[in-house]
Amino acid sequence: MADNILSQDKDTLITIRDYVRDNSDDMVRIAGLKSEISDGEKELSSRKKAIKDEVTRTVKSRRADVAKTFDDEDAKLKKRLDEENKKRNESRSGQVSERIGNETEGLETDNETLRGEAKKLFKDTKTPSFYNSGFFYTLFAPRGFKDFLWCLFTFIIIYLFVPVGVYYFGVKARGNAKIMYLILIYLICIVVFGGFYLIVKSKAAGKYRDTVEKGKEYRAKIRGNNKQIKTISKGISKEKDDSAYNLASFDETIEKINRERDELAAKKKEALKNFDDVTKQEITDSINSRDAKAIAEAEETLKKKNEELTAKRDEVKQQNLYISQNYATYLGKELCDADKLNRLCQIMEEQNLSTINDAIAAYKKEQTQNG
Repeated sequence: MADNILSQDKDTLITIRDYVRDNSDDMVRIAGLKSEISDGEKELSSRKKAIKDEVTRTVKSRRADVAKTFDDEDAKLKKRLDEENKKRNESRSGQVSERIGNETEGLETDNETLRGEAKKLFKDTKTPSFYNSGFFYTLFAPRGFKDFLWCLFTFIIIYLFVPVGVYYFGVKARGNAKIMYLILIYLICIVVFGGFYLIVKSKAAGKYRDTVEKGKEYRAKIRGNNKQIKTISKGISKEKDDSAYNLASFDETIEKINRERDELAAKKKEALKNFDDVTKQEITDSINSRDAKAIAEAEETLKKKNEELTAKRDEVKQQNLYISQNYATYLGKELCDADKLNRLCQIMEEQNLSTINDAIAAYKKEQTQNG
């Protein structure tokens, strides 16, 4: 047929047209299959991702629930432990304070006696109580670094803050007058406070000398007692051994709670391990099985469509080769079109033509006239 195709009749042309039309339909089917496969793969991928995400969320939530159950119980135990430790510390603190009080009672009593004797001395010698105050001994008979710091602080207030405060908030003058006022304020402070200091100092060194000196002795003894009290208190507070205190019941309760927390932690670890090893897979299988049938059907459908696509591609490939070798060589590639071949069939019927070659000539003439 290939050697005489142009001289063949209408039946041959119809055969060619139908073959080319089938080829075109197959190519359309290929395009449709590719689109259907692409959409199916996207839908399947989306469905699998949704299942995977649900598995992840569910596993995470269920694992957190397991952990939370143990954490809530541990929080209760932790609260009990904190309360018990607080009670223990309060009890120890009270017993420590009581012990310090007992061991320093003699020194405290001695201090009270010394204060009483000093007060009586100043009263009997008619010495003003100011000379028996801590402020007096700090300013006029300082002993130690702390007293010298207080002296410095006092003088800064008197000779810096007082005059500067009066100058800024009390003086309304301007220019040079303000400077004169500042100088005057400083002179007044020096005279008033300096004079007061010298008067008190002279009386302490003269009229009240013996009483003041005796007061120093009392204060020295009190300071020595306070130092011993501080040393004793510090030593007792820092002791590591609590056996001297009645804390056994607290320690037993605390130890019991700690054991319960350790046991709970071990149970939590075992529960989470069991979840990871067993429950997690059970949850995964349960969720996956719910859509397993639909997933399998979708995969089977895609498999069949891919097989059909492969078969169609092979079929179209063979058709294209056949058309190229047997039809296009004689008809020309441009006429190997189902619509054009159908028009050739119509021309042969309308004009009662006997050969394909005549039909082609009539078609070209028609195209030239219409062009």
